[in-house]
Amino acid sequence: MTPIIVHENYALLPGNGQAVLVTTGKPKSSAYSSDPVNPIVYDPRASALGFVPWGPNNNFPQQVIEMIGKSTIIAPTLDKKVCMAQGQAVMPVQMDWDDDGKQKIKVVKDPEIWNFLWHPSTEKFINEALTDLFTFYNVFPKLTFSINHKKILKIETEEAAFCRFGLQNQDGFCDKVYVNANWPRATITHPLTNTYSAINPYAYDLISAARELSGDSFIYPVSYPTPGKTFYQLAHWDGVRQSGWMDVIEQIPKFKKYLLEHETTLQFHIELPDYYFNEKLGEVYRKAGDAEKLAMRTREMQQWNDILTGAKNAGKSIASIFKTTNNGKDKVHGVTITPIDNKLKDGQHIDDNQEAMSNLLYALGVDPTLLGFAPGSKMGSGSGSDKREAFLIFLATVDPYRRKILEPFNFIAQYNGWKDRYPFLRFMFQDTILTTLDKGKSTETTFNKQQAA
Repeated sequence: MTPIIVHENYALLPGNGQAVLVTTGKPKSSAYSSDPVNPIVYDPRASALGFVPWGPNNNFPQQVIEMIGKSTIIAPTLDKKVCMAQGQAVMPVQMDWDDDGKQKIKVVKDPEIWNFLWHPSTEKFINEALTDLFTFYNVFPKLTFSINHKKILKIETEEAAFCRFGLQNQDGFCDKVYVNANWPRATITHPLTNTYSAINPYAYDLISAARELSGDSFIYPVSYPTPGKTFYQLAHWDGVRQSGWMDVIEQIPKFKKYLLEHETTLQFHIELPDYYFNEKLGEVYRKAGDAEKLAMRTREMQQWNDILTGAKNAGKSIASIFKTTNNGKDKVHGVTITPIDNKLKDGQHIDDNQEAMSNLLYALGVDPTLLGFAPGSKMGSGSGSDKREAFLIFLATVDPYRRKILEPFNFIAQYNGWKDRYPFLRFMFQDTILTTLDKGKSTETTFNKQQAA
């Protein structure tokens, strides 16, 4: 008797010179038994809304954007990180190794791949995706199919602040993303809400999963992981807000503005003795009425003020009056003039401001010298060598973030068949490196080989 051959979901039933192929259930798309299952988060509020809110009031991104708008440091620093991480371009390269294990990189010159990379939406995607990644640690790339779904022709990003995850499915994955520019007032049924299917980036067979999606476009969610965050990640730099340092940074300029608007700057304290007006103004003053005496004293004090203040009086000397006792030896001062220190001019709260700025830049992960700021240093903004080394250190540590941006590109390369044509195809960022003067040139172009490892 001919045995029945069974393999996974298939059974071959031979007999009478003919064979019958039987399938049981859905054919498996990979050698794995099933895709990974994520823990289900119990949230009755999300169940009632029909989506996962971002923050207690579903407006966390909007609050962050408002906070950034009030800071003179956060937005330029995040932009500096984006510009440095973006480099010159994303390049398709083919990896190879020699017999000694030394890595070799060869740029792939394929018109189809380069047309995709040079498409305006792709170039915009890299900049916008890095902006969302460094700001929120969440990116929502949108990939668009060709008409027959055989190729992915376009990549762009939906702004993270406008995106909300749908509820978890039975596998614990959010397979829907709702996009609306009006959160937290919007709903998933709002006419302006766009709904996209989302692919599970942890699926074992992403290609088969993508081919099963309906619609012209879908979301390939990307995030930089932070502990305990299932849906929306929390950027590390947010600690400056929770610690209270942002409150300090916001209060200092308010305090300075208040002083400038309301403080009366006193330069001198003039002390006139009680006998001054009687002796200086004489009989006229003594016979005058109260109102006349007040007017006379006011004119006299105005004359003193005119003598001591004003640009035309700068550098002039002044003579003061004093009397002597009956023995002619001891002075009895008639007018005393005391300069008053201006605390605002002396830079009050400069140290507090520098400490707060240092904590902010530390949280943002950018060396202050790259921004022309060196707190507590007598060298000013740092030397050129300091800036160059800080830039090189940044490039050495930015690879995990760059890999997140390149993750959809590697998926697209596999979906479009580019990796079949070019084994070991990867994408890398091309950087411009500042060199030292002894190199004979000021810059050189290079790849950071770590990012494609």
